[in-house]
Amino acid sequence: MCNWISYVEINNTIMFLTDDIVKKRLNEFKEFNKNWEEDIKGHGAIRWFYDNDFKGGISKEYEDFTSPSNFPKEIVEAIKDCKFKLISFNVHLLNDKAKKEHKEIEQKAWEEYHKIERQAYEKYYKIIQQAYKEYYKISQSTFWNLFKDVNNRREEWR
Repeated sequence: MCNWISYVEINNTIMFLTDDIVKKRLNEFKEFNKNWEEDIKGHGAIRWFYDNDFKGGISKEYEDFTSPSNFPKEIVEAIKDCKFKLISFNVHLLNDKAKKEHKEIEQKAWEEYHKIERQAYEKYYKIIQQAYKEYYKISQSTFWNLFKDVNNRREEWR
């Protein structure tokens, strides 16, 4: 699994994904890759979106967002221009005040997610229990209907 930001360097050219590239074929990529949300930030996705137009190259990724000098200038400009909304993010690009605000909102979203998840599981388990009861009722009824015919019993139980 690759991390954001991934890119491929080939012949001194940096190949990476931005929203404008992804938008053109996102639905196709979703069909191609069921794990698209995680994989879209990786090297395989880069090569897929560029139709493997380039051979070779060096797959690279950087995770140290403490300084723009850690990234190629093309990627720095794309980050500053907010061109990765469909791909990923890293909270370390935010100052402390904004990180705190992000964390508070994220926590509320996480709590809502868990609330919905719990409700879904409760419904799921009710359905499962109901299905199991129906299965058991049929299984038990079938057994006794078969067993009442002496010819269906093991010889020891006739």
